[in-house]
Amino acid sequence: MPDTYLLLPAYNEETALPGLVRAGRDLGLHVVVVDDGSSDATARVARAAGATVIQHRRNRGLAAAIRTLLGYALDTASPGDHLALMDADGTMHPRAIPEMSRRLEEREADIVIASRFTPDSQVRGVPPLRRLYSLGTRALFQLMAPVPGVRDYTSGFRVYRAGLLQGLRRYDPLLFRAPGFSAQTDLLLNLRRMRPRVVEVPLELAYDRRGTSKMRVARTIREYLHLAWRAWVAPDAPVDEGAILRTLMEAKEPLPAEGVLAQARALAASAPRLSGPPALDPALRRLLRAGYLEILPAAFTGGHELLALRPHPDLETPLDPAPVT
Repeated sequence: MPDTYLLLPAYNEETALPGLVRAGRDLGLHVVVVDDGSSDATARVARAAGATVIQHRRNRGLAAAIRTLLGYALDTASPGDHLALMDADGTMHPRAIPEMSRRLEEREADIVIASRFTPDSQVRGVPPLRRLYSLGTRALFQLMAPVPGVRDYTSGFRVYRAGLLQGLRRYDPLLFRAPGFSAQTDLLLNLRRMRPRVVEVPLELAYDRRGTSKMRVARTIREYLHLAWRAWVAPDAPVDEGAILRTLMEAKEPLPAEGVLAQARALAASAPRLSGPPALDPALRRLLRAGYLEILPAAFTGGHELLALRPHPDLETPLDPAPVT
């Protein structure tokens, strides 16, 4: 049986967290909380309720908390384990996780999203403006960056197969780049290269159980617009040879070629998954011809073999390379 991790990013959630942690533990989940620089007793109450707690010394934002949670889970989980991310403010309940995990375990899906847009969803206390915002982001991403099987692009309640994210991390160690509440949407778009199977289940969302929202709507809307535009234009984005070399020199291991390009562009969201050796970008070909890189085979999750790249052993610095023609 796979293990299931319940990952909770928390900032000043001392009231809601104890009940969530206990509910998760009652379901047999490994509960992990990131206390993102809270000024209240978030870390203490989470630890007392039985969670594994990781603390940020200062408030770094939701995206940083999610990245810390996923980094911890991906380092400790087996590929078949399940990673559940949900809000820690009391608006969601982990009771849906066993059914979501069942969908993964029976190989129906690689990602399960608790969605507002399924017939049996129960959404209470959401202001009309927020409902309109959710509908607008759904329309935006279905038009500009569609993901098969997805209607709710902004839900914060998802369960991922650990191996899927571990495979993505070999392409892109950062997993996503969005700085705020759009982080999980960015992660979903980045996962399109893996062609995941995605299903949605009903979401129970109770805004009448929450305090003051921490989301800044105008800022988050700008983030979503940027994500959609980035996904739309990314295939034609230019690649700089210096950025490629810096990416490879900073990596701890050889990276698949497509992942190198994704990081060099910082526009990874729409790069497609490749089922064989990738066609090298012209900038990569120029660097290879000039002797800056060497190429070697690397196994990739799912049984595919992709080309991996690393700086040539004789290359001491990636900065200011000689002109490549």
